[in-house]
Amino acid sequence: MYWLAAAVPFVVVLLAWSILTYSSYVQPLFLPTPTDVFSAIFQLIKSGELFTHIWVSVYRVMLGFVLAAIFAVPLGILMGSFKIVQAVIEPINDFVRYLPVVAFIPLAILWTGTGDLEKVLIIFIGTFFQLVLMTMENARAVPNEYLEVAYTLGGLRWAAIWRVLVPAALPNVFDSLRVASGWAWSYLVVAEIVAANRGLGSS
Repeated sequence: MYWLAAAVPFVVVLLAWSILTYSSYVQPLFLPTPTDVFSAIFQLIKSGELFTHIWVSVYRVMLGFVLAAIFAVPLGILMGSFKIVQAVIEPINDFVRYLPVVAFIPLAILWTGTGDLEKVLIIFIGTFFQLVLMTMENARAVPNEYLEVAYTLGGLRWAAIWRVLVPAALPNVFDSLRVASGWAWSYLVVAEIVAANRGLGSS
């Protein structure tokens, strides 16, 4: 019953799509028929072009996302652990994270050209600043009692952070990484729409 219920929305969308396109209510220029779409997908698979685009997009997303995580997670944990670090980083981080990622595309092209590096940079910018804030909140959500017990047992500040706070925050950090990875794919489309001849988002 669960899987049948889960399939219902897809069946409804496919049915509505078929009715709108096969009846010519919507012209193919604006919405191709399911037959045309599936035929195009088959041709891309047959030629191997689809897998090339998938590989290029996965490479760009993974590189940009992993670089953002490498820098954002430690920085977010430091911000959640030390008020002085939060005071220095959070204002500029909050300022940049509210800027639309699209606004950085002309600058990214100017700085790095129109190759893979520009796409990776857009994905990095789109995920880094959000991930810093989320990781900071994950670190601050760790109960103070955990750290107080560590101090009572003779642990130093850095030891308590590394051996208590970080393990306690990791489940929420991984959840934040999961959410940020979804954003990375969204920003990939934005990055590949402009000056890209390879990738799933290229025209």
